[in-house]
Amino acid sequence: MPHAVTIYHDPRLSGLELWRGMARGVRLDQLRDSRSEYFQGLREFLVCLHRGEAAADDPRETAALRHAAGFSRAVLCGGDAAHPALPTILCAGGLPFCIEIDASGPYAAWRGAMHIFQSMEWRRGVALDLGQTGLKVMSPSGNWTVPRDAALVPLGAGALSPATGRARLRSLIREGLSRVAEPADGIVLALPVALDSGGVAQPASYPGLFGPVQPIFAGLFDCPSVLLNDAVLAALGFPPGQRGKTLVVTLGFGIGGALWAG
Repeated sequence: MPHAVTIYHDPRLSGLELWRGMARGVRLDQLRDSRSEYFQGLREFLVCLHRGEAAADDPRETAALRHAAGFSRAVLCGGDAAHPALPTILCAGGLPFCIEIDASGPYAAWRGAMHIFQSMEWRRGVALDLGQTGLKVMSPSGNWTVPRDAALVPLGAGALSPATGRARLRSLIREGLSRVAEPADGIVLALPVALDSGGVAQPASYPGLFGPVQPIFAGLFDCPSVLLNDAVLAALGFPPGQRGKTLVVTLGFGIGGALWAG
């Protein structure tokens, strides 16, 4: 029997496309070849973001960044958050907000997935975090990554026909689930796309992954499932408490972000 695909939405939490942010005259993601310059640029960008002065290469994203002004706490997580140079650069004195670095590595989204599992009363939940380089699978029996085959799933929303891209994406997800030791009673699928509250995705690097996402994944899972943006999932693991606005920054292949309104 087909199971419903639910779009996760919390009015206090919204995604931010930080990878478009400008630092040192270029987009942040264009600084990645030099980790030192990348992290210095990220620090400068976060200061501008706090002041309400950050800019993106897309005017619409610049307007969205203004909502983060005045955040009191920034949490950095993901694979690059474990880089040894990051604390030295990001945690230097003089910042108008506090910094926390989560060094748990590429599977940091597990904390956010656990929040959803508990709220849905799932005991054997599985989290699928679709990244630019592969699919991260997180389950009670362990974590692993299924690499993205660029020959089958090339970069670019229009690199394949939507039907072909979606079919190959579904195959990648099935491959990841095939390694789970026992059947899941619920699945969280995190997507590297900007999602609105109605589940409509902006084009991203996966062919066909745009528009309403529920039909793309309908009938794929043998249990209930929840879909959401990948940075939003990570942010669920770092609730703001009483600290006002909290910005969660994911550092993987690119830079993602989500903002707790407080």
